[in-house]
Amino acid sequence: MINMDLIRIVEPTSEALSLKEVKDYLRIEHAEEDDQLVTMIMAATFEVEKYLNRSLLTQTWVLSLEKYPSGNITLFNGPVQSITTITSSLLDGSQDIFDNTQYFLANKQEKPIVSLEYGAIWPPNVLRPTEGVKIVYVCGHGDTSDDIPSSIRQALLHIVASLYENREDGPMISETVKSLLHGQKVYTFV
Repeated sequence: MINMDLIRIVEPTSEALSLKEVKDYLRIEHAEEDDQLVTMIMAATFEVEKYLNRSLLTQTWVLSLEKYPSGNITLFNGPVQSITTITSSLLDGSQDIFDNTQYFLANKQEKPIVSLEYGAIWPPNVLRPTEGVKIVYVCGHGDTSDDIPSSIRQALLHIVASLYENREDGPMISETVKSLLHGQKVYTFV
């Protein structure tokens, strides 16, 4: 098994739900709780992304591997929009960017993988012992909340409403939320 590390390096530029949308849903007309509502939106988004193993809005991740695998490379937190770079960190301290004509992104939506083009091979594993390979990629459904599927948006609204009404409880994935998210969850086996 190859050791790996996954880090988000660029956060989404907006929230998965707008404050106005949440206030309309909850029928709130005052501004006294706006900061709390934004925090609830963020908490709901975190819970849904964790549950689904998906990124809702555009964000950038780095997957670090100790070496190149013998086959495909699985990317996490899709849907993946694009691969920015695949970089090898060599034993001598130099870095080498893998030519993007040698690989392609397959199955962008569900379980995205990096596959080699026909006849291509991964660079030789003369790499640093840790973080020898770094893949920088962009994922998420899009830049705005309108890009998120409606069933996920409805689940987010349900979680925020639950948090608003039950302030002692943390964001929970209820059976109602699970049914709204059915079909969106990505199961990963590493």
